[in-house]
Amino acid sequence: MARKHKIAGTHTDSNVTRAKQKEEKAAEFKNALPQSNLNEIPSSLFLRNEEIYKLIVDQLTELGAIHLVGIDKFTLVSLSNTFDLLNEAEKIIAKDGLQQILITREGATKIIPNPMLQQRNTLITTLSNQLKSLQLDPSSRQALIEAVSNDINHIVSNDDDSFINELLKGAM
Repeated sequence: MARKHKIAGTHTDSNVTRAKQKEEKAAEFKNALPQSNLNEIPSSLFLRNEEIYKLIVDQLTELGAIHLVGIDKFTLVSLSNTFDLLNEAEKIIAKDGLQQILITREGATKIIPNPMLQQRNTLITTLSNQLKSLQLDPSSRQALIEAVSNDINHIVSNDDDSFINELLKGAM
């Protein structure tokens, strides 16, 4: 017999009072978030590529990332700059290859790793940290999915558990 796994946040609370309190807290939290237009780019910040910024904001809007507020624009600009730099590093690596030939002062020839590999790895680490600060990394997304799925339970009837499970499968 196959054991059915419970997905966190997809069950309803049998305690009516506790369920009502959770619902009220979720609504209070949503209402407390200031609504920000992330499409407005702060002019005081240096943005390397406006197209990448707009692409990120469009993807966040599609994801329904309503937890981001005005102050997060600064991190979004940094995130888009990191993506742009990472894209440049990848282009250089693709053009020059993974290794380069170095001629030493003595005239000897050495094959060394492309210096852009280290730059790319540093950018990937920076990107990961920026995603975490915006709660967009996989573990933070999982916590958000669980919180959102609790809200979905209040909107969708108990008969629609399969619908919720399908939504969560796509989000994970």
